[in-house]
Amino acid sequence: MKIDISGRHHYKISEVLQGYVEAKLPKLDKFSLKVETIRVIFEPEKTNQTCEMVLTGKNLRLTACETTTAMQASFDAALSNLEHQLERHHEKIKQHRHERIHIESQTTDEDES
Repeated sequence: MKIDISGRHHYKISEVLQGYVEAKLPKLDKFSLKVETIRVIFEPEKTNQTCEMVLTGKNLRLTACETTTAMQASFDAALSNLEHQLERHHEKIKQHRHERIHIESQTTDEDES
């Protein structure tokens, strides 16, 4: 998985924040999907800090954007949102495969009769 971390409006990413992001993102591999790249974009505003995450993979593109008063909190909220989206996508794929296998087994049973 390729991780791209950047900032908007000339925002410099600190090494602490970059290390924090790189430590947390491997959690997304647990869904066993073919995740290719994750773009993390930080955007500072006057009082709020925004984190936008774009995950791309094989037949997959998910986006999460969160705004809080701290960068790490924004990142954590966006990561939680992205994990929830991945869970739902993974369950949808699992259910579709299960239904397909169930239908195929019914048709082979009817053919044998």
